[in-house]
Amino acid sequence: QVAALDRLNDLGRGLLDDPAGGLHRPLGYVQKVGGLGGGDLGQICPRFQVRPRALPHVLQLPGDHRPLAFREVAAVEVGRDHEGARSSAEMLEARDLARVAYDAAKIASRMAKAKQAHDSLIADVHRAQANALAIRARAEFRLAEEYDAAQDRGDVRAANQGRSASALEAPSAPDLGLSHKDIHNFRKRRDREKADPGATQRALDDMVARGEEPTRAALKHEMIAPPAATDHERQVKAH
Repeated sequence: QVAALDRLNDLGRGLLDDPAGGLHRPLGYVQKVGGLGGGDLGQICPRFQVRPRALPHVLQLPGDHRPLAFREVAAVEVGRDHEGARSSAEMLEARDLARVAYDAAKIASRMAKAKQAHDSLIADVHRAQANALAIRARAEFRLAEEYDAAQDRGDVRAANQGRSASALEAPSAPDLGLSHKDIHNFRKRRDREKADPGATQRALDDMVARGEEPTRAALKHEMIAPPAATDHERQVKAH
């Protein structure tokens, strides 16, 4: 829904930096292609309806002589002022909205490939997926930080905490809409990002540059799998 996309714009400002240096930059383009299979993203994915804001270019798919006007449906604008998602509730909301944008971009990617769309279109859709994943990842890093701080304060019950009266009064991860596995994965990816700042964005950028579709599974593998050993490390291990 349009209101949901506007909300994602607002929350996104606090979750990503703007490498272009401007005040705001459109980061997440999920494209609606007028002639792709005669479908509409709003019909295919009811949670995601097309936002009628024209982009300044018209492209055409091979074998289809109708011009295809691309319309922006999710412009995730990010500012340098770091306003936006501040509370845990807003970060959960940003995570869920980014998931909607990612789902819609994934659908658009499949439609474009089925129609043998131009490489530039597929790259645009892949970039939209990458941007949605980047926002979601940053929200999850922040959630891990907030969750750990809440546990330290005793506001949230630890998974292995005893069944004392005070412990049972504190909410647990499922009470907050998260599983203990979610928290575990958030922490692992956050720790990797802390150890190697920018690893998430580089992994996504590399996928797009290679022409690969950036998926949650691929990003999870990149962020949780141990980094490849350097030549020096392999030589030391061999001796």
